[in-house]
Amino acid sequence: SWLDNLTLKVSYGVQGNDNLGTYYAWQGNYDYTWANASEAGAMRKTLENKSVTWEKNANLNTGIEATMFNGRLALSVEYYTRKTTDMLLEYPMALSTGFKNYNANAGSMRNQGVEVMLSGDLISRKDMALTLSGNFSYNKNKLISLSNDRYTMEYLTLGSTGEPMQTYTHRLEDGWAVGNFYGWRVD
Repeated sequence: SWLDNLTLKVSYGVQGNDNLGTYYAWQGNYDYTWANASEAGAMRKTLENKSVTWEKNANLNTGIEATMFNGRLALSVEYYTRKTTDMLLEYPMALSTGFKNYNANAGSMRNQGVEVMLSGDLISRKDMALTLSGNFSYNKNKLISLSNDRYTMEYLTLGSTGEPMQTYTHRLEDGWAVGNFYGWRVD
């Protein structure tokens, strides 16, 4: 038979993520090194948000693997989709509040794509072997929403070009891919 092995794969799982760069994303923190004239003082550094939960990632992966012609040809095709909900974001606030942002679960996004690998032994002898391999991958992501029933945000700007002309280089916006550059269009 020309088909040596055929494997169908399906997996599904949900994991959590709590990485906001701080161990205490849900509670308010104080800065005790704040100098208050000649006396030491404390200043509120971050606001608490006790409703912050883990970000959730639901992953589905399906695929097929096959080896043929006595192991000389191998093929693998996989499709994956990942939906992230309750995204952990540093939600912006008006600077007049005394705080730049606070931690919140707001937003969802989806990643999906295909990965294909093909490998073949072109020459397979005792004194010489030649194998040719190739792969292809395609990934598409989409920010479904930066808002939910509690928090509303039209877009979030990230990254900058630095001084002296502070221009944001990335913008997260509903319906668009994450990682898009944002800037002036010149014809």
